[in-house]
Amino acid sequence: MLETETIKVKDMFCRQCEARITEALRGLEGVSAVAVSFDTGNVRVTYDKGICSRDRLLAVIEETGYTAAEENSVNTVVNGISVIVILLAAWYILNAFHLNIVFQKFPVATEGMNYAMLFAIGILTSFHCIAMCGGLNLAATARAEKKAAFYYNLGRLLSYTMIGGLLGLLGSFISINLRIRAVIGLAAAVIMLFLGVRLMNCFPIKIPFQRKRNFGIRGKFLRKGSGSFYIGLLNGFMPCGPLQAMQILAISAGSFISGSLSLFFFCLGTIPLMLVMGLAASHLTAKAKNRMALFGGALVFVFGIYMLQNNLALLGVSVFQESGRINQANIVEAVEQNGIQQAESTLKPGSYDVLKVKAGIPVQWIVYAGKDALNGCNSEIVIPAYNLDIRLQEGENLIEFTPGEAGTIKYSCWMGMIKSEIIVTD
Repeated sequence: MLETETIKVKDMFCRQCEARITEALRGLEGVSAVAVSFDTGNVRVTYDKGICSRDRLLAVIEETGYTAAEENSVNTVVNGISVIVILLAAWYILNAFHLNIVFQKFPVATEGMNYAMLFAIGILTSFHCIAMCGGLNLAATARAEKKAAFYYNLGRLLSYTMIGGLLGLLGSFISINLRIRAVIGLAAAVIMLFLGVRLMNCFPIKIPFQRKRNFGIRGKFLRKGSGSFYIGLLNGFMPCGPLQAMQILAISAGSFISGSLSLFFFCLGTIPLMLVMGLAASHLTAKAKNRMALFGGALVFVFGIYMLQNNLALLGVSVFQESGRINQANIVEAVEQNGIQQAESTLKPGSYDVLKVKAGIPVQWIVYAGKDALNGCNSEIVIPAYNLDIRLQEGENLIEFTPGEAGTIKYSCWMGMIKSEIIVTD
């Protein structure tokens, strides 16, 4: 006697999950039809009750590494939220004790470098990539097959190359405004937040581009790579120091071909270590893969919040206050002489001084930048309220503006990572 069962399964998040469950159930004696959808979380099975049983179906699903949703799905939500809270707490501690300076130390590409040097910088930077983008890599490959690691890195390579080419083309006749870059970063941050939640598989959120569509050869290619290819494509929008330094280099190249090749060889250098990490994840046991995917998804979500915060800072908007850290910064108070406020401060590797000035009086602010203090992150100061974007050089740097009404003006580095403020008094 044939029976059709619909079983709710959690832990599914891509086409590979569908394929693995389908293959496992079809191998059971007595099973005549299987339809699996990760979009709905449903596994529909038609089987002969005299030969097979529901318990056997559930056991095979468990053996494949997935869990029936009837088993207290609240735990999955709690686990996901717990991991997010832990990661946010860890990031807050890094910020509070200035330990995140490690993410600002990387070799910076400069104009005139040949492609071999850019490839070498990519290799050195790949260790930075593991720290900053390792969550994406794990999320893309933890539950998938070995080829997912290749599709993920293919997506990265394509993303870097195309963005480099477009920036090079735009650089031939316009300059990319930081505000435009911030808006693009905000869009990427929103995608990261939704993607992180989806990868954790804690809440019923579906990403539109993961739904089935008939795209012919292209569709078959993307379905084989599942979401890994798309996750790789997101890498080109990361608020990453080495990457954004390369993007500036691509703009200065002033041509589509030069911009494309610059980021192509840079990304190529980062692939070996990222690929090894992805392939290692594919050898984990089913339970370990699920836990790693949960952690990876949570890391992607936290990184999305980080991206959101950084890009809002570039627009002069402060959502997540860092008053505790800013209060620990050195406060430099301007001194008025001959109708001009003068202030001097020394650049630090991982923080900016808080500047205190009076409203309505022109300011001349000299920032001393030592060779050892300058890095890829702090080398450019952005003050959105005064429409200032100052690239710091070694030695003295003069910043001039006239503060308006009293209040607190937020400013940051060009990536929104290092934040500080200008206190304007009456």
